[in-house]
Amino acid sequence: MKILICGFMGSGKSTLLKKFMPNVLGFDCVDLDHAIAVDLNIRAERLGEWILQNGFPAFRDKENAKLKKLLRHEQSQVIALGGGALNPQILEMIYNDPETYLVFVDTPLDICLERIKNDPTRPLANLSPDELKKLYETRRIDYREADLALSEAQIKEIDGLASLVHNLLNTVP
Repeated sequence: MKILICGFMGSGKSTLLKKFMPNVLGFDCVDLDHAIAVDLNIRAERLGEWILQNGFPAFRDKENAKLKKLLRHEQSQVIALGGGALNPQILEMIYNDPETYLVFVDTPLDICLERIKNDPTRPLANLSPDELKKLYETRRIDYREADLALSEAQIKEIDGLASLVHNLLNTVP
């Protein structure tokens, strides 16, 4: 089983992932940005610098390749995605695998913006508020394809991976 956590920058994907470490279900917990940083042999907090130096297309290529590799891995995993990791090819992989679930951390834009404000590790945080709103609305189209959407209140109720798996298995037809 794979559980992919999606949502906008600052929505709380990595924070939610930390609730699942360690877990008695035997799932690996992977933060996609951290996994990419390991592959690049840099500290995770330097990933933003790498993106600025090498460009977003190079980063998206690495992100896409790493996520595909993780999705093909046999180990059960919970993966916190980057805000822009979903694309048609990745969504097709998710839809075609009955053991892969997408969970949307549905955090309002104003909360996301407050959390990412002045964060030097997030290059996109430097966009204007209007550009960030447009990006949020564009990405939200893919996020809403998730098997399960979690509000801030619902996220607080999740006390471990077992409760998330229970919610998924009782929500998804």
